[in-house]
Amino acid sequence: MTDEALYALNKESHRMWTEQGLDAPWMHLTFPEFQQAIRGIPMFVALDAETGELLGMHSFRTHRKEGWCYGYRLAIASSARREGIASRMLVYEAERIRQAGYRYLRGVTGTTAEWSVRWHLRNGYRIIGYYHSPNNNFANYVFRKQLIPIRI
Repeated sequence: MTDEALYALNKESHRMWTEQGLDAPWMHLTFPEFQQAIRGIPMFVALDAETGELLGMHSFRTHRKEGWCYGYRLAIASSARREGIASRMLVYEAERIRQAGYRYLRGVTGTTAEWSVRWHLRNGYRIIGYYHSPNNNFANYVFRKQLIPIRI
């Protein structure tokens, strides 16, 4: 998978956010900035089995010491939206991440990004916090998806 294809999908995804009035500096990375941002990070991609077309991407920042991964840059091609690709990717990703020894996933999304909030909740994430970053124009929910049961 080329960096150019990943960048194009990422930009396509951000158009959906800006159409909803959401904006942040990370949505406007140049191609070299994007390449730098994805260098060396775990990324999962979904490809069409017949055509090889890029359908989705999801990257993670790992926090080995704390035992969690932060999922971000989830993007699904507009031609493949509402087909369950992001949810199927998450099932695969979560199992691989759990097998690698991580206890939970974290995620963040804008509180007004209703489609994203619903997706997180439908896929086993729970809201654990709220914040407003000075780097964007919207408030955010912080999510957590437990991968390994908590022992009490």
